[in-house]
Amino acid sequence: MKRSTAFLLLILPCSGALHAQKDRTLSIDSLSTVWKDASQSDTTRFKAMQEVLIQRRYSAPPDSLLALARQLVAFTHDRGLQMQEATAWNLTGNFHNNMSQWDSAEVAYHSSLHIWETLGERGRMAGCYNNLGNVAGYKGDQGLAIEYLTNSLRIGEELGDSSVIARALGNIGVCHFDQKEYDVALDYFHRRIAVADAIGDKQCSLEAYICIGMLHDERHEPALARKGYINCLRLAREIDDVTSICVTLNALGTGDVAQGNYQRGLAYLDSSLAMATEHGDPAYESSALAEIAHAHHLQGMDSKALPIAQRAMAKAREAGTPEGLRDAAEVNYEVLKALGNQREALEMHELYIAMRDSVTNDENKRAVMSKRFQYAYEKKEALLQAEQAKRQAVDAEALRRKNVQRNAFIGGFGLMVLLAGSLFLFYRNSRRNGRLLAEKNSMILHAQIQLVESERAREASEVRTRIARDVHDQLGSDLTKLVMLSTEAKEVAKADTTDLHGIANDIERIAGEANRSLGDIVWAIDPHHDSLAGLTERVRAHCERMLKWSKLEHTVDCVHDGPDRTLDPATKRDIYLIVREALNNAIKYAKARHISVRFHSSPVELQFEVKDDGVGMSMVSGSGHGLENMKHRAERVGGILDIQSGPDMGTRVAFRTALAAD
Repeated sequence: MKRSTAFLLLILPCSGALHAQKDRTLSIDSLSTVWKDASQSDTTRFKAMQEVLIQRRYSAPPDSLLALARQLVAFTHDRGLQMQEATAWNLTGNFHNNMSQWDSAEVAYHSSLHIWETLGERGRMAGCYNNLGNVAGYKGDQGLAIEYLTNSLRIGEELGDSSVIARALGNIGVCHFDQKEYDVALDYFHRRIAVADAIGDKQCSLEAYICIGMLHDERHEPALARKGYINCLRLAREIDDVTSICVTLNALGTGDVAQGNYQRGLAYLDSSLAMATEHGDPAYESSALAEIAHAHHLQGMDSKALPIAQRAMAKAREAGTPEGLRDAAEVNYEVLKALGNQREALEMHELYIAMRDSVTNDENKRAVMSKRFQYAYEKKEALLQAEQAKRQAVDAEALRRKNVQRNAFIGGFGLMVLLAGSLFLFYRNSRRNGRLLAEKNSMILHAQIQLVESERAREASEVRTRIARDVHDQLGSDLTKLVMLSTEAKEVAKADTTDLHGIANDIERIAGEANRSLGDIVWAIDPHHDSLAGLTERVRAHCERMLKWSKLEHTVDCVHDGPDRTLDPATKRDIYLIVREALNNAIKYAKARHISVRFHSSPVELQFEVKDDGVGMSMVSGSGHGLENMKHRAERVGGILDIQSGPDMGTRVAFRTALAAD
């Protein structure tokens, strides 16, 4: 049977929910009394209501909890309790989140974030960014989700908060998992485990291991999936996390049954069922029973499987989840059909189809909402960028006029002073006047040359910034529209067998490449990016993107050591283009199995190496390599370019240059 991985992911944020009501020192009634007592201090009343909401978050109806949270927001806002108001907004966002009201949750989290930013509470800001990232992920905008979560990760690293770092790493990994970028997701999950193990956070490591198991399940790697689940089960038992134990036992049992190891698989599933039954959770009971019935069906024991499948259906109806009803109806259909009970089998099949369609409709609605949200976000960003460009143009023009007026005044005043002094000295001593006049004229000429050079540098900087802005505003918008139109064309062509789908793919690919090339141009001429660390990061991003698309085995090692420093735009562009040309040659012509890129920079030196194990330069050389351009660029920046190659020996392109002091 096909199991729902989304169901497993949903338990991660609330693991341990079955124990949420333990060790409470005050009853809800006592706390409610404190909340209603106007003689108590505002902070005491706030803490009482906050505790009520926390204690009731798993038992009370979500809409009633939301109403209480809104009361708490109004209470804190009216009394000017900023920190408490930010906390209340966060609770409100959590309850909207639980009710799948993503837009309302996003508004609440942004309200909380704004207050924490005002107060300078960076640790709390990291938590808000994490919540906003989760909401964006639920809405299907994984790019925005990663942006929010990266902000959370950055703050955690600046503060040295390992807990924040681990949580952000795991959630970024889930975003890449959703986009089927499995290798990137695995890297984030393993980084989360390393951080969590260092601080002894077993719950955090547990959640990463269960994601690793699910990822390998999707890649049809049962041995690696089992290893991830075993680690998860070990940690769940150490911290007595009943929810995670049930889920992991069920996953292990399902995997063993799929591999034909029925005895071990049924042992895991029986353990999961027993624990779910003990804690009275019908959803987990239904899942375990459905898998047990499926295992018996696969062994041809349909008579034994039937009552178990019927129990699974009863528990699924009790839990009321579409996924549970779908899985229980599916196994009942399989068993009844095998036993020859066609009428009841047909009923179960119809129920299965209905529940499957219900789950699919929910997924489709989420996809549509994701596209609408992404379009609105991009439109908003475009408007903001246009407005920002206008403001920058107005500010630049005002600054230019002010500088011209100031320079004119200073120059005129200086000339008047020099002229008056020269005339005075001339009347006192003609010989000395001549010498002093010559010196003053030399000083004036030097000042004028410096003024001209300064004006030229300022104008060049303005021209370059204006070109970058104009190229981005005029062409970037059109290319983005082309990508969106090609995506819509693909959706229209899905139901057709013509070549429209392939053409739309080509349009989208070409537009995407043009957009990336435009980004390279803007980056090359934008003075804000004229730094050595910025060049190193740009090289890393380009190499990882190109090698990932090439589907070749590869390693990328791009590191900047030491403090950052400025780099003139011509040198920056030449070095970047040498790396691009070398990597492009290796991907297009070398027929290599593995390509490695090493790019190291420091304030005094820069060196890189692009190496492949392909057919060698003698078999692939041609006009397309651009070797002469690479050599000219290397000479222009004062570097040494070394190219080593031979038939069936691969190719190595190495470059080294010393960097002059600023």
